Amino acid sequence: MTCKLTLALTMLLLASTPAAAQSWRTEEVSRQRRDEERLDVKIQYAVGRFEVRPISGGTLYRIQSRYDEEVFDLYSSYRLSDGRGRLRIDLDGRDEIEI
Repeated sequence: MTCKLTLALTMLLLASTPAAAQSWRTEEVSRQRRDEERLDVKIQYAVGRFEVRPISGGTLYRIQSRYDEEVFDLYSSYRLSDGRGRLRIDLDGRDEIEI
């Protein structure tokens, strides 16, 4: 009986404790085609959903992201050299997460 009471009290305390606030950030980045003959892409995505789809027109790529900026860092970089584009996308979790 004591075990059930302890469990019930613990659940009540957890339910009454406000959840940690999330700081959602939405970002969109795109780049128009230039002289690319080839595009190399490196993606490191720690969590969430990731889609790759073709884009019509003169757009080389478009990144649309929504993430908790208190927990994750998003980086993207692009470099064009000798007709070869290099795109890098990283969504990494921060090491210093407090719960």
